[in-house]
Amino acid sequence: MQEIAHLTEALKRDVDEFYRRATLRLLISLPPANYIATSDEFYGTVENLIDTVNHNESTSNLITSFSYIEQAWKDFSAMFHTVESPAALQLLDKVDNSINALRISLRIEQPSESIDLAKLVVSLETQSTQLSIIAEQWLATESPSFRQSTQNSIRDFSNTAHELHRIILMRPASPALVRTKSSELFDSWFQVHEKISRCETREKFQLQETAVRITQMLMDLRYATK
Repeated sequence: MQEIAHLTEALKRDVDEFYRRATLRLLISLPPANYIATSDEFYGTVENLIDTVNHNESTSNLITSFSYIEQAWKDFSAMFHTVESPAALQLLDKVDNSINALRISLRIEQPSESIDLAKLVVSLETQSTQLSIIAEQWLATESPSFRQSTQNSIRDFSNTAHELHRIILMRPASPALVRTKSSELFDSWFQVHEKISRCETREKFQLQETAVRITQMLMDLRYATK
């Protein structure tokens, strides 16, 4: 629920930002359509999910609430993606990324009982290295302060994954310690994800693909270490 709440808040921020910056001039440049009804419907589904999360409702209710967002997003996104505004399209991409992150987190697929935690964490380490390589190409164009903070976040994530790997290889491995370090890995990933989501260069889609793989591995890790 902590991850779901965090991602829901991020989605709400992204949606609010788009609504604040969708000017009248932008709207009248679009083909005729019922923008108010479509916008109200989509915003209502986001608020409904927030209420569902805040009331700690069941997983099935969460998934149902999210399905309403997915249905409304199809119409909302199709309508506004016709705007001739790079800034607006970037904001729509941010909303889409937040919805995708929630979709991944809400998957209820239990991993195999025989899942090899060591191999899973090694895969996470490998993906974090790949992420670092792609990010370095992007960060060559960023300001020094942002570049350094992003590099530090990715390095912290990689180091935490390496430490978790070391703990898992202990004999016997402490389940409590594994869970604690896994939680730290999740927290570290939120910092990384927030920073790489700002990428708007040609590395954007590579970063997104790698981020999706890492997020799914982390969800598998969370289920496996309950």
